[in-house]
Amino acid sequence: MIDSAEEIEVVDDSVRTSKLVRQAIKLEKSAADIADKFAMEYSLKAEEERQVIRQVRVARMSQRSLAHRVRHMRWKFTKEGNKRRFIKWLDQYLSDIEDHTSESDEA
Repeated sequence: MIDSAEEIEVVDDSVRTSKLVRQAIKLEKSAADIADKFAMEYSLKAEEERQVIRQVRVARMSQRSLAHRVRHMRWKFTKEGNKRRFIKWLDQYLSDIEDHTSESDEA
């Protein structure tokens, strides 16, 4: 059973958010393919499978947003001729993302 839209977890046989995200980054697979895999592996109900599809799409939207921001900043810094400054910014930005936690992330 899936607890909420923000957290995908099947009690006992669990589809954890981290597992879902690891699958979502495999861009060669569709959201439906990923959901089918989880549905077979964890005997998900139809509504749970649809929720997995939505969560994969959200994860991919987040990936696109991150890629857009990095690409935008790359062009900003390289126009100024400062690739080192871009690398420093990128390192800090990625560190901030890795270090960020919120109550919803801790589930």
